[in-house]
Amino acid sequence: VFPILGSGYLLSQRAKYIDEEQGPSTCTERGIVNTRDRALSVAYDRIHIICGDSNKSEFDNFLKFATTSIVISMIEDGFLDGKHGIHIYGDKVRTLQQICADLSGKEPLVCVSTATGTKNISSTDHQLNFYQCAQEYFRHKEMFPWEKEAMELWGFVLGCLVEGDFGALSTMSDHHIKYAACMRYKEKNNIPKDDWTRPSLRLL
Repeated sequence: VFPILGSGYLLSQRAKYIDEEQGPSTCTERGIVNTRDRALSVAYDRIHIICGDSNKSEFDNFLKFATTSIVISMIEDGFLDGKHGIHIYGDKVRTLQQICADLSGKEPLVCVSTATGTKNISSTDHQLNFYQCAQEYFRHKEMFPWEKEAMELWGFVLGCLVEGDFGALSTMSDHHIKYAACMRYKEKNNIPKDDWTRPSLRLL
């Protein structure tokens, strides 16, 4: 069984604090999606995704908001209805936390639908399914300039993850910048690569 949130490096700041798939609280029993009814206008309701991290990287922030917007557009247009490899089955909180600890992005942790049932795929493959759906979606819909840029960057990042080329992201993405800094610190101080127990590492 793949470990959940041990003492190693984690990809997400918030995954370990998520308790439910959805719920109205943001302080205890936090849900992946917060369902508290707080309309921000007469015509629109608020979608609050608690598991989203706070990023400093402009690259990460752009991709986070742009890809979320693209996926929401596909959902609103009914484009993802009936698509295989998208909907996650099983314990979604456990899946989120397992993905958080999978630095390779290649462990088969995500249970999705197929034409004949369900199967487990990696978090990278799950992202690829969404990306390929988005590519198909935009074949029938004109893209705004920001959507075109988002699709190019999304494809670039997924290509790096598939190839295991994390060095290409070590100056662009928060998680990879932090990981690279930790690795340099460990090398300088003769700390084993798999040792994340040192209190000094928590200060980085």
